[in-house]
Amino acid sequence: MKNTQEIVRVVDDNNDQREALVFMLQTEGYEVQSYASAKAFLAGNMPSVPGVLILDLQMPEMNGLELQAELNRQGATLPVIFLSAHGDLPQAVKAMKQGSCDFLEKPAEADLLLETVAKVLERDRIVRGAGITPRIAQLRLQRLSARELDVARLLAKGLLKRTAAERLGISEKTVDAHCRTIYLKLEINSSAELAAFMCAATLKSPDKRTG
Repeated sequence: MKNTQEIVRVVDDNNDQREALVFMLQTEGYEVQSYASAKAFLAGNMPSVPGVLILDLQMPEMNGLELQAELNRQGATLPVIFLSAHGDLPQAVKAMKQGSCDFLEKPAEADLLLETVAKVLERDRIVRGAGITPRIAQLRLQRLSARELDVARLLAKGLLKRTAAERLGISEKTVDAHCRTIYLKLEINSSAELAAFMCAATLKSPDKRTG
């Protein structure tokens, strides 16, 4: 049984694809709300309810990146999974820089999409449970050296320590040592927390306003 206190939001202007996504997610036991446009989402979303946003990239009037930018402006911390047939590397990079947790291309395999949704929701639960705000995550990441940050990014993606070592041209023993230091500096205890922490750090902190 899925957590009924979480909502999976689906925003896609393609009716058939949106309905197929909703059916698949509901079959898996998720509470789902769907919207045919970014403006409909902004008008009907309940920001106080946690969950995840599955967001189409190319939509009329307001596209996915523009909606993501608006959510960042509002200080929203809802994790985003981009899903688009039009996805390319520059757009994916921009989406990730703006705080997207994942970027999948249509048609995404059902198992991959469901795995990604479950993974992102678990990360968000960890972030919320630990009270990790984007600002806290960003400040703690500043404690890491450049090499430690490289290691953290790779491990947060789910790479094995051996694979991370090969990517960085260092020994697995060195990666293991860096990992212990990373956990201490970030005040975490597991790879799941590390993934959640890195995701939280990519989110935009709310603008501080005076007056």
